[in-house]
Amino acid sequence: IKLHLISNVMIGEVETRQTTRIYFPKLYTREDRLRYVTQDQLKKLYDSCTCPAVIETIGAHASHWPPSYEAVMSMYRGSRGGLHPGSVAIPSDQLREFGSHFIEKLDQVPEFKGAFFVHEFRGYKGATAHQPTLADSLHAFGSFTRCLDHDRIDPEDWWVDVGLEVHQQGQILLWSRHDHNRLLEYIFPECSSNDIEKMQRSRAFKLDRKSGLDNFAGFHGEIGKGPRTDIVYANVYHTDKTPTYQLHKGVFWFRTGEDLYPSKIQQFLKDINTMTEIFIACVGDEDTGRPPQEGCT
Repeated sequence: IKLHLISNVMIGEVETRQTTRIYFPKLYTREDRLRYVTQDQLKKLYDSCTCPAVIETIGAHASHWPPSYEAVMSMYRGSRGGLHPGSVAIPSDQLREFGSHFIEKLDQVPEFKGAFFVHEFRGYKGATAHQPTLADSLHAFGSFTRCLDHDRIDPEDWWVDVGLEVHQQGQILLWSRHDHNRLLEYIFPECSSNDIEKMQRSRAFKLDRKSGLDNFAGFHGEIGKGPRTDIVYANVYHTDKTPTYQLHKGVFWFRTGEDLYPSKIQQFLKDINTMTEIFIACVGDEDTGRPPQEGCT
């Protein structure tokens, strides 16, 4: 069962980059799509599980929590109908007790029975950058996970995303498609040449050509599954997306034919000019001393 197809909600965060979600296996359907948690279920989650667990754990602070789901929605809904959510903290030394009470309450609700937590702990790009030595790696990992309770962690329950950046000052680096064998041998040193060949022939191996060029390409996919390696997913790519990467709808957003309509084409042309200026800036400027935008792999 794919985790992302199990109904879930985010119930908390630590600092700004760690999120905790609660997953509900009883709400899973065998259809290949996510079944969203309904408003009625969210009401039951807050009124029957969250609030009672808060009262049992931190009763002295329960007055800081809205008394019902209806009260939550009324308090956070603006005059135009949009939501402006807030947050209420649980003391770190009482999180374990709260979690136990919360799970107990969830098990008493048929559709929530068997629920479990999933924690996603994300870093800031560059915040824990370090040299690939054991000492530096341990120091960076310790700094990154300092707010976790390590006594509660089973390493077998976690997936760790490790990034290795290759850089040469003043240069733009691209992966050669003809050297994928060497890359895979470096990533999977315990695999034989035959295993490496099978990886590249598998349906999971996805080739990512650079600007449509056949000789320059990265790759990605769940190509490491098997008894010989603990690595599940590999992604070999270029960082040229840095000046253009957007998760929101902006200048570099995906375009369709509708952008050529008379009512939209002027904005489209304006965006193209903005893109051009950004790409020209990436080239650098000898007169002002601005160096070219480097490209790492």
